[in-house]
Order: sequence, then C-alpha cells, then structure tokens
Amino acid sequence: MFNYLHIIYSFAKIKAIKRTPLKTKILILHTSVGHGIKATAVNIGEKLEATGNYDVRVEDVQKIIGGSTNRVLEKIYLKIMEEFSFIWDFCIVQKW
Repeated sequence: MFNYLHIIYSFAKIKAIKRTPLKTKILILHTSVGHGIKATAVNIGEKLEATGNYDVRVEDVQKIIGGSTNRVLEKIYLKIMEEFSFIWDFCIVQKW
C-alpha cells in the first residue's frame, strides 16, 4: 500500500512540474573595458527578469575569453578610443 501511494504522489508531483510554463533563457554578454556597459547589461537583465518570463544570465566576455586574446582585444579597443575619439564627438554633435 505504501509503495502504491508513493507512486501516485510522485506521479502527481511530476504532472504538476510539467504544467509550469518554461522561461526563455537569455544570455547577455558585456565587456568591462568601456565604462557603463556592464551597468547597462545588468539593468536590461533585471528588467527582463522582473517580467517573470525570462531567466537571464549576465556574463563578462573578457572572463569567458581570457588569456592573451583578451589582452590584445583590450589594447586594440583602448587604442581606437584614444586615437579616434573625435569620431564619437562628431557623431554626438551631429546627433547621428
């Protein structure tokens, strides 16, 4: 009798689990090179999770890549920002 009741309870529990709606999984990637990018990614993730429809994970690309590739990409990014920052100024002034 105990095994029979246990099986019924387990079956009911499995049925209840199957009825719960699945959340869409979202992975948001950001870099920690530019300031404000991480904050934006985290805020977007929090807003999506607040709806209850999404399971959001926010990760830093630099931690995922790691190693020398990461250092090279960071140096390239910083050099571009240093040498060509006038392009961003032009775009902002012209309101592109």
